[in-house]
Amino acid sequence: MKVCFLVKDYPSSEKSAIVGKLGGVLKAPYYLSQSLREIGADVHVITEKTKGLTEHEQVGEVHVHRLAKQHLFGFPGCFIYNMSEARVLSKIERNYGKFDVIHAAATATGIALWKKSGKLKASYIVSVHGTIRGEFKTIDLRLHFGLRDALDKYLNGPVQQRVDEFNWRVADRVIAVSKAERRELIEESGIPSEKVEVIYNGVDLERYRPSVEVAKIAERLELENNRVILFVGRLVYKKGAHILLEAFQGIKREIPDARLLIIGKGPLECFFKGRATNLGIANSVIFEHDIPEEDLPKYYAIAQVFVAPPLTYEPFPLTVLEAMASGKPVVVSDVGGLPEVVEPGRTGFIVAQNDPRSLASAILTIMQNDALHKKMSTEARKVVEKDFSWKRIAEETLKLYEGSLGKGKGEG
Repeated sequence: MKVCFLVKDYPSSEKSAIVGKLGGVLKAPYYLSQSLREIGADVHVITEKTKGLTEHEQVGEVHVHRLAKQHLFGFPGCFIYNMSEARVLSKIERNYGKFDVIHAAATATGIALWKKSGKLKASYIVSVHGTIRGEFKTIDLRLHFGLRDALDKYLNGPVQQRVDEFNWRVADRVIAVSKAERRELIEESGIPSEKVEVIYNGVDLERYRPSVEVAKIAERLELENNRVILFVGRLVYKKGAHILLEAFQGIKREIPDARLLIIGKGPLECFFKGRATNLGIANSVIFEHDIPEEDLPKYYAIAQVFVAPPLTYEPFPLTVLEAMASGKPVVVSDVGGLPEVVEPGRTGFIVAQNDPRSLASAILTIMQNDALHKKMSTEARKVVEKDFSWKRIAEETLKLYEGSLGKGKGEG
């Protein structure tokens, strides 16, 4: 099976994948492409060229081809880059042979147009890790107004959404990262249900594990004798960090030595710090950002409970899988794909969104019951080992590829 991935960013080595700041949308194609190669696929990647990197290299046994970065803002720059992908793909096929599958981890308009015209004979697969419609709905201009925010919400967003939907309709198969995402694609974008399949993201079980040395970080943060609640995510309204701060105020009354560790940065960092001060908990809340990716497993390991309390639109955050792989009970809100991962009472709890009292109650239930905490920690690791290894995800993806060959359902 010969596969070409189209992805916005791709590391130059395994080390840079760890140290870099790849978010979930970019981590997934890296791990998936490497895992597909490990189970026998011949994998190439077309990605953006950043300073200091060559136009072609091998990362592991994956061939990586890099295109010049586009500096135009918004849709025009994205469109020009997408058209370049199609030209480079033709060149790669002349040198390496025809591909069986083209797998786009982001919009690839040039490839979609090629497919629509009938010139692309390979199966065309598109992964959807979240939609522009869903993402830009969450932009609240009252909280962080900027020209780019306004342009994204009212101009770039709607245009890009239409372009994305064209890609999905032309594709032979569309991979949604959760059942919630699949429903959105079918109900709001009108993608035929038989075309959309759910394949979850995976997690690196070697990097994220229960037995990680944490002494140095615990000493630096002065957390050797504290019970820690962990949040990892962008500091924006939709991620719900302010709801966790309100919940933590009640938790502190019950567990005086509790500490809240917030890892991330974003436009509302100052707002959240001010909120912690107003709630009288600032001395027990630690904000950390610019954490090297290689150190992140240590922060999961130091925590007793991991919390993801988004208010809206969360297709499938990798942070929850990373926490579970680290052997941590998780408390999440009932948003997007989160309820599909957490088994209440076994690996954590699911609470109503925007409900600080319910959130505090769930966290306290875990932190005040040692036997329950131990059980959930063990079960969380078992679940990800069974269902979310990248090897398993690669096998499911390869099966989808095989099913799509010669049976395309795209419009092209």
